Amino acid sequence: MQIPMELVYEARKGSQAALERLLKELQPHIHERVNRKVFSTAGRLQTVSDIVQNVNIAIVRDVCNFVGDSEGKFFAWLNTLINNRVIDSGRENNPPTESIDPNRSGGGLELEAPGLRPSTLAQDRELAETLRNALARLPPREADAMRMIFIEERTRVEVAEVLGIEKNNLDQIVFRTVRKLRRLLPDAPFNP
Repeated sequence: MQIPMELVYEARKGSQAALERLLKELQPHIHERVNRKVFSTAGRLQTVSDIVQNVNIAIVRDVCNFVGDSEGKFFAWLNTLINNRVIDSGRENNPPTESIDPNRSGGGLELEAPGLRPSTLAQDRELAETLRNALARLPPREADAMRMIFIEERTRVEVAEVLGIEKNNLDQIVFRTVRKLRRLLPDAPFNP
């Protein structure tokens, strides 16, 4: 999908007509991404049209804050916006359980995923912290590539454009970085 950057620039400057055209052209991409994220992340049926509407509202509200100068950066911004709205929707549809600490009002240790034991949650948190530390030890370009591909779930084509490199160069970076992470995390209970 290609979006004329002039359209983004005009929408960013406040042109209502450009914003309406931009939203219309983005709808297939937004629907496809929301559908994919909802069913892969949430694992349950959510109202896709509600999330798409929230994405559209966020675009209208925030397009003036977009500062990139390429289609790749625009789609990176848009996909982050979509991911955040899917996550927000998951939180709304799955509110946290009550606190198990009666001394804290509205706080305390909350079970983040019903049905999971606290020991499992603690292991997940520990693994996430270990991964964050390992990513911090990588060169910035490698860490950025890994975050965009495996955490933000961007396509490799999008990531390559954001990083300003060819896709096959990105594939080599990812291959080498995964090997490096395996060496940095020999005891991790996963295989990136």
